[in-house]
Amino acid sequence: GNETAGHAFGSSVGIDGDVAAVGSPHGDNSLHVYRVKLVSGNPIWHHEAKLVSKNIDFEHEFGSIVAVSRNVIVTNSPRNEIHANHHGIVYVYRWSLSTNWQVDTILTPSGSESAAEFGCSLDISDDVVLVGSCGHGEQPG
Repeated sequence: GNETAGHAFGSSVGIDGDVAAVGSPHGDNSLHVYRVKLVSGNPIWHHEAKLVSKNIDFEHEFGSIVAVSRNVIVTNSPRNEIHANHHGIVYVYRWSLSTNWQVDTILTPSGSESAAEFGCSLDISDDVVLVGSCGHGEQPG
């Protein structure tokens, strides 16, 4: 792959069954997906996809946390500014035979209170996604 020293490749890893997702939040802001395939009866991890998102800058930390449940991958971009006082996006990718890995849903903070670092923690179980917002309700200054 394009893993490079200093890009934090592998600083976040999620795995479930035969799918693994590996973050590279300080490199090219990408998420690498691997799947186990049998080769001559031996399980081998193959690079299946490189997931990137539009409008992601280096400082947004895309892929700094990763969670996997079956054919769904959840990852964050906790420093991506939505608008004033609302920072953070969570991306839900879903795999299908026809489209491979595609963004299924984009989650953003809601409400009128300030929300900083939405997606600073997250997890998924089946189709339930839990998202933390470490700076929720904090006032800057």
